[in-house]
Amino acid sequence: MMSKACVSVDKHEINRGIRLTNNGVIDYISFVLPNRTGQFQEDLYPEFESIEPSSNYEEWATGVDKPVKLMRLSATVAAETGVKKANFAAKLAGKPNPVATASSSGNSDETVALRAEIARLKEAGANSVCHGLNLNS
Repeated sequence: MMSKACVSVDKHEINRGIRLTNNGVIDYISFVLPNRTGQFQEDLYPEFESIEPSSNYEEWATGVDKPVKLMRLSATVAAETGVKKANFAAKLAGKPNPVATASSSGNSDETVALRAEIARLKEAGANSVCHGLNLNS
């Protein structure tokens, strides 16, 4: 079985495994539940051991025992994982990244201008009356 971090929550996959055949073929086996609502169901994805180590070598060598780090899948983690998978697949194919990732700075001129525009639109919408009806009450 593969790590739970590898499952595709947008496809409602709850587990994934690998089968190796005598012919040298690798088969990926996906365990998928039907999803009628199309929504993320948190109860299907309990916490599991993270792939990130809980201690570094120095701590481990000195005998420090730390609890295992746990990870929980969510719809946002699924989206981030999908971006990483798409970018990695493009890198393997020698193509540019199909999915742009956002920068963490958030203070560029464009960002400031967009935030000002959003504030202006919110203010205009708060004072608007549509066909004689006040939509803000």
